[in-house]
Amino acid sequence: NTEVTLTANHADSYVWGDDMGDEPSVTHTLTADRTYTVTGTNSYGCTASTSHTVTVNALPDVTMTFTLNNETVIPNNSEIDFCADGTLTLSVPDAEGSTYTWYGADVLLEEDGHSLTLTNATSEQTGLYYVKITNANGCDNQSGSTLIVANPLPNVALSEDNDLTTICADSAFHFTVTCEACTTAVSSY
Repeated sequence: NTEVTLTANHADSYVWGDDMGDEPSVTHTLTADRTYTVTGTNSYGCTASTSHTVTVNALPDVTMTFTLNNETVIPNNSEIDFCADGTLTLSVPDAEGSTYTWYGADVLLEEDGHSLTLTNATSEQTGLYYVKITNANGCDNQSGSTLIVANPLPNVALSEDNDLTTICADSAFHFTVTCEACTTAVSSY
């Protein structure tokens, strides 16, 4: 809803159409386009009327969709978690004549299109992401923030006893799995 104040002048008394009163200025809350008419009367008793149409332009649609590795995902409590090597695309509806300013991980991003793609995302790209859109009518709107979490990949290493690469059948072979950033235990075999 938009509040608009219209002021008439150059007369001694006024009557606004639609029973909006007889003051020189009227304030009205708009939800759609509307034409206002005012009739003014001067000290000689002469009257004249004028009309003014106010157009209400819609705000840009900031409904954001998310695609992770070519599959649509829905944020869980305004958060998306995924593995850091994934490709995440954030999109809003494309509107002709609009400009898009993307923010992510606490910085203004260079992207200026209706979508933002994080290819082979890294944990350094974790942060709040949102977009501000200004449409062709000069109206702007900002999406809500979504926390994007690019979880680090485990750094798995396999070490072998004696650097063996081949063994004989029925021979014993011992190796150890080590892992940085793992959430489960590792073992030796």
